[in-house]
Amino acid sequence: MNDKKHQIEGITLHAFDFKEYDRIVTVFSEEMGVISLIVKGANRKKKGTASALATPLSCGEFIFSAGKGDLFTYRDGTIYDQFLSLRHDFDTLDTAGSMLQITKKTLLPNKPAPLLYRLLKTFLSGLSDCSPPENALISFKLKMLHHEGLLPLGPDAVYDCGEVVFSDEERQLIFCLAASRSLKQITSLYIPYEFSEKISYLFEYTIASQ
Repeated sequence: MNDKKHQIEGITLHAFDFKEYDRIVTVFSEEMGVISLIVKGANRKKKGTASALATPLSCGEFIFSAGKGDLFTYRDGTIYDQFLSLRHDFDTLDTAGSMLQITKKTLLPNKPAPLLYRLLKTFLSGLSDCSPPENALISFKLKMLHHEGLLPLGPDAVYDCGEVVFSDEERQLIFCLAASRSLKQITSLYIPYEFSEKISYLFEYTIASQ
């Protein structure tokens, strides 16, 4: 058995119980992308470090070794941030959860994505100051598509998909949301509900087409 230990900083995207006391978690890191870990005993001590890191929306140091196949075995860790400020408002927490789901759904396992990791961490760190938080979620979707090479930016870019057609004003809004580096600016934009629905369709349509 390979006992070599790996050490990464990561954010827990998803977790589910395994057997009586263990938990299997999906973690996103700069160095290794999206990986799966089994955290033994995570359900035995509800307030321990292992239990905290095995909970979605936790950021920390993960130390682990090889396990079975692509499932690594958690050995130790340190909590850096649990983004507690996001848990005080349902809409904000729901938006953060959607970002975690999108990341898990979009990225291939074991594919390093340092820019996307920093993007997710930045959005989670500033999300509690975003009102409405839905603006940040729309921007996050567009930035992910652009990073993956699935969303062109520019005056001649075409975003129409299926029966959904974007107006010139909406294309300009897409550019602002995808290119802006300021959460404050993103939050200040007025986004109609119909546009939000179009972006959700664009995102799902584009990902499904790959």
